[in-house]
Amino acid sequence: MRGARPHPCFGRIRLLDLRPKHIDDWVTAQLKANRGLVTVYRAVSTLRNALNAAVRSWRLRYNPAKHSVPPKPRAAERTCWTPEQAATFLRHGAEQYADRLTDLFEVMLGTGMRRGEVLALHWSDVHLMDRKLYVRWTLAAIDNGKTHLREPKTEAGRAWISLSPRVMAALHRQAAIQMAAHPDARLEGLVFDRPGGTPLRPQWVLDQLRKRTAGLDLPRIGLHDLRHTAASIMIAENIPIAVISKTLRHSTIATHDQPLRPPLQGLRRPGCSRTGKGPRPRRIGRHPAAQGGPGWLRATGTRRLLRRFSRGPQSHRPQQCDHLRAGGLGLPSGPQAAMSVGQWRKPRWGSRASTLSNGSNQAAGRRSPMPSCRLTSPSGSSMPSNRGL
Repeated sequence: MRGARPHPCFGRIRLLDLRPKHIDDWVTAQLKANRGLVTVYRAVSTLRNALNAAVRSWRLRYNPAKHSVPPKPRAAERTCWTPEQAATFLRHGAEQYADRLTDLFEVMLGTGMRRGEVLALHWSDVHLMDRKLYVRWTLAAIDNGKTHLREPKTEAGRAWISLSPRVMAALHRQAAIQMAAHPDARLEGLVFDRPGGTPLRPQWVLDQLRKRTAGLDLPRIGLHDLRHTAASIMIAENIPIAVISKTLRHSTIATHDQPLRPPLQGLRRPGCSRTGKGPRPRRIGRHPAAQGGPGWLRATGTRRLLRRFSRGPQSHRPQQCDHLRAGGLGLPSGPQAAMSVGQWRKPRWGSRASTLSNGSNQAAGRRSPMPSCRLTSPSGSSMPSNRGL
């Protein structure tokens, strides 16, 4: 009966008496009543999260819904139009209707904006002179009745969108309609609104979309499928997937990397990779530097250094100079040290010479002195020693 309060399923069970069997029986009863898989999954997931909070606050010792959540149902395959079908729909709308919904569908197909984003678009965020707009708000509907504005769900959703000539023409037509209705008013508020200035109801827009496509023999799609159609049109133009993901403001490229419907699978160029840069070259060699490796190994200097190290353990080490006098470091000493600074190499601690030198100093009861050496530059001038440093 409409207006009756729903009866809670577990309301009469004490929290400490709740068992997994109660939750499993409820899931079975809901599935037998032809309740949607997604609805049941979300309900049990919410219950599991609530009981996890009870476990963290020491109200329960274990979560009875931990293993009762049904498997997450796979997302239904989206149906989108081909570029020819989208052009047929826009042409039919311009010839038969030529109203604000025609311009709204033009903007959605031309920019790939979400349903809530285009319904919450304000004139203050539209820059016609710069041919771009900024996505700042989205329209959320509660029980398909109450609507309110909120920020986009992700950080990537708040971004600038460039406008094509067709989208610019649609926005100019919408601005002319609103200026004709209010000649003395400024162009402000929502771009697509009702006569009173309130936002359009999403369900009404969906009903109008299906009503206009009923007589065109087009596949039945939803408002969000227009966003997928916009991506399919970009794929048909051989635009790389990374650019498409950036245009649609996805958080990651994997969000858009989904299987295409059979009519759209042949739109990619043969031999083209997911980023649109052609087939990847065959990698030669076993070393990470030769195979490309991760991003931090792809620098030219780093790859050259790794190849230098891969030749052998002694190939990258500079030769020691026989004329370097450095007491206590175990290097050969001489009356003069003639070498460049780049050839000097500190020996490894624990070598035999350094051990003997340090052992003699420790036997004498004194610390090992700092190395003292005098370097001679290639021109013959004497360089100061480091004894006083």
